[in-house]
Amino acid sequence: MSLGASSSRHTAFSMRSRQPSWTERTFVDSDGAEAALCHDRPRFIMCREILKLIPGTIKKRITHPGDNAQIEGFQELFNYLNNPGSKELRRLVVSYFNDALYLRANLSQSLPLML
Repeated sequence: MSLGASSSRHTAFSMRSRQPSWTERTFVDSDGAEAALCHDRPRFIMCREILKLIPGTIKKRITHPGDNAQIEGFQELFNYLNNPGSKELRRLVVSYFNDALYLRANLSQSLPLML
């Protein structure tokens, strides 16, 4: 499974305000974090607490068996995380990364300020 650049993730809001998006501030490289989460998909989709907070259209893509749908789903998830209304989902995703040693390196050092 190969992920292409998802620079479209950086919403118009973050571009207008010239401030980094939540994903840019939370992850060392948000594209790399997205790719890492996509590769960890089998474990991620077992986290019911996280899945119940993901909008249905995004969840359908992430859980779809096709590679392209999954990639699009994780791109959409990272876009959605930039929405200020996704605070609880953000917290759970950060915890997910933090709890997995192989994903933890994707988190920014200034993490406590990001939630």
